[in-house]
Formats: sequence, structure tokens, C-alpha cells
Amino acid sequence: MESATSLFPTEVKETLEKLDSAFAIYQYYDGVIRVLVVSNGLIHLMEPGITREKAVKRMEMNAEKHTHPDDQERVEAEIQSYIRGESNGLDIIYRKRLYGKDAYAMLHAKGSDQVINGQRIVLISYDDMTAVLDKESSVQGAYEKSLFQVVDNRVDAFAIINPDTFKIEISNQAMNTLLKKGHHNTVYFTNVFIDAKGQPIDLHNVIYHHGGIVSASGYDKDMILRVSAITWHHQPRLMIHLRPFDFYYYDAMTKLPNMTYLRSDSQSILNETFDRYAHPIVLFLDVRAMKGYNHTYGFTAGDRLLSDLARIIERTFPQDYVFKFSEDHFVVITGDDQLTERLRQVEKQIETAGRGLSTNVRGGICYLTKDVKDIMSACDQAKLACDAIKSEPNELFRIYDESLTRHAEIYDFVIEHLDDALKHHDIKVYYQPVIRTLTGQLCSMEALSRWDDPHYGMLNPGDFISALEETHQIVHLDLYVIKQICMDMRNAMNLGLSVVPVSFNLSRLDFITSDIFTEVERILAQYQIPRSMIYIEITESIIANSSYVRDQVTRFKDAGYQVWMDDFGSGYSSLNLLKDYDFDELKLDMAFMSSFTKRSKDIITSVIAMAKKIGIQTLAEGVETKEQFDFLKEIGCEKVQGYYFGKPMPRNTLREHLKHHQITIEKREETDYYRQAGAIELTKADALALLEKEAHGYRYLYYNNEYRQLAKQFGYSQSLEDYDALQNYFDSLKAQDSRDGTITTVSMKKGYMLFLNVRKVVSCKEKSIFELSIDAAYMDDRHHYIKALNSFVTEMVQLYDIVNIVHLNENYVDGFIEKGALFESGINRKQNVDAFRLSYAHRFVHPDDQKRYLDFVESHSLVNRIRDAKYGTISDRFRTYNEKNRRYEWKLYTELLLPRENQNIVMELIKTSIMEENENWKLG
Repeated sequence: MESATSLFPTEVKETLEKLDSAFAIYQYYDGVIRVLVVSNGLIHLMEPGITREKAVKRMEMNAEKHTHPDDQERVEAEIQSYIRGESNGLDIIYRKRLYGKDAYAMLHAKGSDQVINGQRIVLISYDDMTAVLDKESSVQGAYEKSLFQVVDNRVDAFAIINPDTFKIEISNQAMNTLLKKGHHNTVYFTNVFIDAKGQPIDLHNVIYHHGGIVSASGYDKDMILRVSAITWHHQPRLMIHLRPFDFYYYDAMTKLPNMTYLRSDSQSILNETFDRYAHPIVLFLDVRAMKGYNHTYGFTAGDRLLSDLARIIERTFPQDYVFKFSEDHFVVITGDDQLTERLRQVEKQIETAGRGLSTNVRGGICYLTKDVKDIMSACDQAKLACDAIKSEPNELFRIYDESLTRHAEIYDFVIEHLDDALKHHDIKVYYQPVIRTLTGQLCSMEALSRWDDPHYGMLNPGDFISALEETHQIVHLDLYVIKQICMDMRNAMNLGLSVVPVSFNLSRLDFITSDIFTEVERILAQYQIPRSMIYIEITESIIANSSYVRDQVTRFKDAGYQVWMDDFGSGYSSLNLLKDYDFDELKLDMAFMSSFTKRSKDIITSVIAMAKKIGIQTLAEGVETKEQFDFLKEIGCEKVQGYYFGKPMPRNTLREHLKHHQITIEKREETDYYRQAGAIELTKADALALLEKEAHGYRYLYYNNEYRQLAKQFGYSQSLEDYDALQNYFDSLKAQDSRDGTITTVSMKKGYMLFLNVRKVVSCKEKSIFELSIDAAYMDDRHHYIKALNSFVTEMVQLYDIVNIVHLNENYVDGFIEKGALFESGINRKQNVDAFRLSYAHRFVHPDDQKRYLDFVESHSLVNRIRDAKYGTISDRFRTYNEKNRRYEWKLYTELLLPRENQNIVMELIKTSIMEENENWKLG
């Protein structure tokens, strides 16, 4: 992009800047509006004494800050549209409060453009038209011009009256028509017209307050009255100007009086309020969530809702003045009697009118005193109080105090000194640890900005971030933060220190005011940081209503960055976004869990289970207690962040913090390994655990209470931390390391049939993670025995090829489950046990394994061998012939004793062994 110096020679630029005419020269390039020149005349109009650098910044970031609220959106849209070349011309008049003046001035902005060196530039001139327009509208000056207006005007009603008697001396046709409609024969103006409250008009007061609202009998519409002092025939007279109501004093949508009305009649309104109330106040009302309502129901429905809200407020404050301030903001001049109750009434009725959508109302209050001169300043202070609680969902209203003025002071300081703070590194990047619940290790960090000013001290992030967003400067802060993240990460890598990925937030304005994707890519390339080390956090609100922003976020996703949804559940469209957008992680704010009730726990449990089903990770932020952490780990939340593990702090301080609290750092190559383990839904089974096999043995990453109780009850481990006991217990499962799928072992313990299911989840080098679940059935009599077997029959059909029930006392074998072709030729099971074993061995067991098989199933010692076994079962592998496949296959034979009083009944379980994968025998 060419600079202003390259577009204009230096001497030309300096000459333009010195001109007394108020103008600025703009250029739109690469999606950004730049201010190239600001003249001395415009600086004098804005704020005499301000530096040119600050003037340029103000014009770029917040040029229309002091524009009247009713004009601001229109003016910004028209000016920016013209500068971007989207409209053909610019010629607008609007209201703006100029430096050192309380009242709004009338500004005239006119644009022109031309091309210099192939670049389109735009010049916008700004003229203060207040004096000219006042002179034109009030017709102050010479008699000739006044008389011409009386005679020539065909629309508005004019009259000249005696200021002492109020007798009408001259009137035009429009005024005569008004008098005839009311059948008025009088020639005295005050006998015909009354003010908006039905009181006689004080015409002298109207002169000084620039008009008012009046009505006349026989005329069904209010009129705007302006009165001017003139000289006619060398005598003092009053010029009366009446025109139909045209929303100059009223809001077109709600029909409420607007702020111009309040300003024009403020003193009489104040006098009446002081007479009525002991403690009069200005109440500023902000109706929240209107954007969401418009998005859901459309703008036409939104306009109807605002009109309904106006009626609600009028009914709730029937004796008070109610004004439309701007957009979804209202002002009420009232007293503080039963204020909380009345605001609750408004909020309840708004919720009903809003069809149940979470619209609500919040208030700001400024107490009025007798020495109040400017009611508009009181409105501004009430608005400051209301804005101060915009992020406090439980606060209904706030009363203005001096601290809010300091807040406004800091606001101005922030928007004027961002560049200086970045240059002098007053803004620092702090890091807050993110802990993986399964391991307790540091798995990532969130980068947060902190502004430590030499004069103001540590600024509240909410203060400076909101100020920078409102003035469209937030992109400069965010690019500074990502650059600092990459610098810190590169320095750590160069020193050989362990690093973890870092997440940071992007604002909606980052995507609108810049090509943020390209900027982030450039910074990462500069410091050679992999994309996998940077996580992008966005709030759901920034993409909910903008397909453009959503497309830009998708660029990050497509390039390989992880994209997280921050503050999930705080907006109105969370589920829609999950349906339409592929997030990598959801961040849940534990402020939702502040009550920590069963209902809130059930909700967050359901959210985490839902996220796992659709393949999204979860992170809970704001974790402050061990109770919260234990609960989140129990329900399977993968990561946590909060003061329980550490507040945001400088990077070097964080390293010391981790060392002091013995928190280790997750290896980069194990991130995906633990991510896959975290995807398991931990609430799906009653007794469930995750076990990790390492080089030195096993350790539990997770177990729930049900698993802990069963494991201890049946002696699988005297202590969950007793690794030697675990090692012995899993000797029989070593083969699982070589294959995927589930292995189920069945054993008898203390009268229970136990099914232990083991599934390998994921491996990484010498580590593997297993999912364990235990099912148990108590079989103390025949009824429970049959019931237990039936309850597992479906599962056992999937797990075993054959299940035989061997009745040793009654000396016969009963087939329970048989599948495949192993017994196509048939064997008589009703023969005695030994004959059955011998016949089975000769027909199906490989000749080299027959002796070992017969020793294994030898009936006289079988019961004692099972009872003596550590886990109540004995197992071995034998090559067994499959007639359908015409080959020998390795089969695993397991014998367990069923508890029956005075009877020895053995369950024999036969299934394919994993050794079958390594060796087969076929008939020659």
C-alpha cells in the first residue's frame, strides 16, 4: 500500500494539513479504511490542541463517537459506504456534539473523490451548519424575510402575534385552516392551543427552548411549535411557526418522545419531577438479547416487540416521562419508590412479549439534585451505570457513582494510548495452565493479555478489551498477543524446554477489519511455529449471525488449526452451531456450576456425553475447587482450567509454579494418544476403568466408584496403587497388547460370576491404554444361577464358540452354547464325563495336544485345581479341529466352578485364541 507521502508530495501534504477548512482525506485499500490527511480546521472542530496523530487515530477508529445516537448508525454506514466506493455520492446533515459544547451541532458532510497514481482517494468536508440552520428555521432577522414566509408558505402554519396580549395580528392560509377546524372565532393564540400536557402555552419559554409539542381542539394530531422574536413595523412581535408532527420530537417506531423532546423541555420536566418525588432519578433501561430475537423472528417482529416494550414501560410508569433513547434503550424520569418491584414487572412482561426468548431488562440510575443543569449529562451517567452491569447476569440495576466516571476516564485513556502501551510493552501476555484430567499433566495453556500501566496500574481486562472492541482497535492487540506467543514458544524451543500448545481468543472484529488468517500465518511462519501448537478460540456469537466470519474461521480449520468454541451455552444458538460447524473442543464455563446442584451436574454430564458422541473434546474453565475437579474427571471431561490449578501468570512464573506443584508437562507426541483415550464415554458402564500399561507396569488413569468397590471386593487389587498386584492380575491379558478388540474373561469369586471385559483403546510406543469394565452376578441358588446365565447368554454367544456345563456328580455333560461347525458330526454328550472327554479328544484335539488336554480336564482333580487357582479359573490352549474349515485352530479352554450346594458343576468355555493368528494346521 502506498503511504500518504507517496500519494502526496511532502510539501503538498503539509500544505493540506495547515488549511483552516475542516476536511479529511481517506483511502480504502486492502479491506481497510485509512485516514491520509486531517486538516487543522477539522482538528479545531474536533478538539483544539489534540495532536494530529491522535486525530488520525480517532478518525480511523471512532470518528462518530459524539454523533447523536439516533444518527450514528446511519452516518457511519453512509460515510463508510462512500469511502469504500459502494455509493455514488455523500451529502448528509446530522447532529454531533462538538468539543466544549453541551448541545448538539448540525454538521454537513459532503464528499468528493479522485484518482491519484492509480489510487482512489476520498475527501470529506465537514461544516458546522448550526447557526445557518437556526437562522433559517427561526426566521430571526429582518421583517422582510419574516413577512415573505408568512405570505408565501403553503404547508406550515405561520402567524405574527402581540407578545403582551397574544392576539393574532397576521396569519397565513395554513393557520386559518387550523383555526376553522376547531371552530375558533377568537383571535388570541393561547385560547386555541395547549401544550402536550393540556396546560396553557408559555410562549416566552418556548422561545428559549427551541420549540415544543402543542395540540388544538378539532385537530387530531400533535404539532411542533417554534416561536421567534422579531421586529415588525418597529414593534416587538412573536413569529409563530406550526408544522405537522414529523417525528422530530418523537420516535417513529414506538411513538415515544425522543431525546430531542427531553432536551427541549428538560427544565419543566425536572421541575415537575422534583415536585412529585422526594428522590427523583433518571432511569436508563437496556433491553438485552434483541439481536437474538431479530435473528430468530426477523426485524419486523423485532420492531413490533420494541413497540410492545414501549407500552409495557408506559404502563409500569404511568405518571412519569418515558423517552426512547436509541435502538433498544429507553429513559424514564421518575422516583426511586418501589423501583426494584417495578423493574421486575417490566422484565416479566418483556419475557412474555418476547415469546419466552431470554430477553431481559437492566437499568442504570442517576439521582437528580436541585442543582442539576444538564439532564443529558444525567442520562449519560445513568447509561454508564447500566453499561457497567452488562456482563453481570444477576444484577437488575446499578446506581451511578464516581467510580464509573473513572471507568469512562480509563476508557478514553485506553483508546488513546494503545499504541504507546504496545510499544513500551505495558501490555504483557500471561498464561493459564490447562490440565488433562486423566493424567494431571499440563497439556496446553491459554494466553491472556494484561495491561500494567505505570499510572493506572493493572487495568481490568474487561475494561480495556471492551474499549478496544468498541473502537475497532482490538485487532492490534490480538496480533500483538499472537506474536508474543510465538516469540515465547520459539525461545523455549531453542533452549530445549518442553512446550505445549497455546490457545488464544479472536474477536469478531479481527475477521471484519483485517485478513486475520493471513496475519496469523505470517507470524507463525516468521517464528517457525507449527499450526498444531496454536489453538483458535472463538465465541459462538461471532459466527452465529455472519456467514462471512464463519467462512473466515473455516480457513483456520482447513489449514490444520484446532478451532474451539469458547463459553459454550452462553448464547442462543449453541446446538445449531454444533450441527453446522465442526469444532474441535468446547469450553464450558464453570460459572454455570456455581450452585453445584444435582440439576446443574446432570446438565453438564449430558453436555459432555453429547460432545463425545459427536467427536468433540471438552474443557471446563473456572474450576476452583477439588470437588469440581473430581466431578468433572468422574464424568469424563477431558481438560480443566482455573484457579484450582493456577491463575494466569507470566511464562517464567508458570514454570516455577508447575515445578512447585509437581505438575509435569505432556509430551507432544502423546497429545493425540491421550486425546483418543479422552474420547471414551465414561458414564456408559456401571463399573469402568482406564488402565495404562507402561514400561515399568500398569497404572490406573481413571476408575469410577463402582469399579473401585468391585475390584476391592473380589481381590483384584488390595490397593489401586499396588502396581505389583496389578501386574500379576494382568499376566493373563498380556496377549491383548498384540491385537485390538475386546477380551472377556469369566471367573467365579465368592459366589459371583464375574465378567471382566478388556479393550485396548490406543497405543503410543511402549504405552497402551485399556478400557476395563466388570459385570457381576450372584448365584446362591438354582433360580439365581439360571437367571445369571440367561442374563449373559447374549454376550457369551458373541464371546465363545462353545459353552459346556459339566455335571461331575451326576457324571454327564450338557451343551449350553454351540456355534460354528465344530460338532457337525455330533458327539453324544449324555455319555459319562470321562467317555465324553476321550471321544472329544480323539475326534477334535490335535494328536500332539491330546495328552495335555486330557490331563487338563481330568475330572478327579479338576475341582480342586479350580479352587486352588488364584482367580477361580484355569485356562489352557489346544489345537482344535474345525470340520467346516478343515483345519486345526488354536482354542482357549477355560474351566470355572459354578457354586451349587453339595454339587460340583463346572462351566467350560471354548473360544478362538489369539495364537490362532500366528499358527494354523490343515489336514494333509
